[in-house]
Amino acid sequence: MARDNKMMLMTTLAINPEPIILTIFPKSEGWPFPRYRGACGRFIVQEYIGKDLASYYKADWETRLDIAYQVMKIAEQFTYNEQEFGLYMTDVSFDNFAIDEEGKVFVVDAENIIVVDRRQIKEDAAPMWDQRHQAFHDECQKHPGCLTFSSEILCKRYHSDHNYYAVCHGILGADDDDTIRQPGGLLHDIPSTLNEKEQLETLLLECKKPSKAYGRYEIAAELLKLLAKLSGHETDDQR
Repeated sequence: MARDNKMMLMTTLAINPEPIILTIFPKSEGWPFPRYRGACGRFIVQEYIGKDLASYYKADWETRLDIAYQVMKIAEQFTYNEQEFGLYMTDVSFDNFAIDEEGKVFVVDAENIIVVDRRQIKEDAAPMWDQRHQAFHDECQKHPGCLTFSSEILCKRYHSDHNYYAVCHGILGADDDDTIRQPGGLLHDIPSTLNEKEQLETLLLECKKPSKAYGRYEIAAELLKLLAKLSGHETDDQR
């Protein structure tokens, strides 16, 4: 690679890695990102997906359930995939997701995603590499919309529950003081007629703030399973 190209790549990675992420993890290979069209200097062009998630905040319950399931599946894909890359979302809001005409959810802002080579972590086998990492919200208590994370730790651990923490706090069941414009999160006002209402409320609360150490790993799996059932994706999740 020519020196000028190397400098351009290094600068892009430092300022805004989004075009690199959209290129390495393309929509054509099943990644939930818009199609990358190209760039001119620092200006990038990407496919228009559709309305952002905020537009669906007051949608009917069934629609919001379907979106919630897809958001959790994105968190799962970003955490566990065949390529063994961890894509950790550090800026999760209703503005960073969009839904296309077919109802499919995409991440439309990849600027603040930390990409980790989990395979390299496993090969290097540094001290504590295989100790599970759990995210805490402590440092964000007084800052609505904030997420607590350590890029250093995320880059050293093979397992992390960060993405589940991020979407549960920022999208699915955000507390009133966490989300100013979308109080209660995407799954606000759970119908009183829903048989699984109490179970869903408990899982959302546990996903945001687990009552036991490393509890989010188990809770996330249970929450995804329940959302699959309630949204009619149960057969898809069993494939």
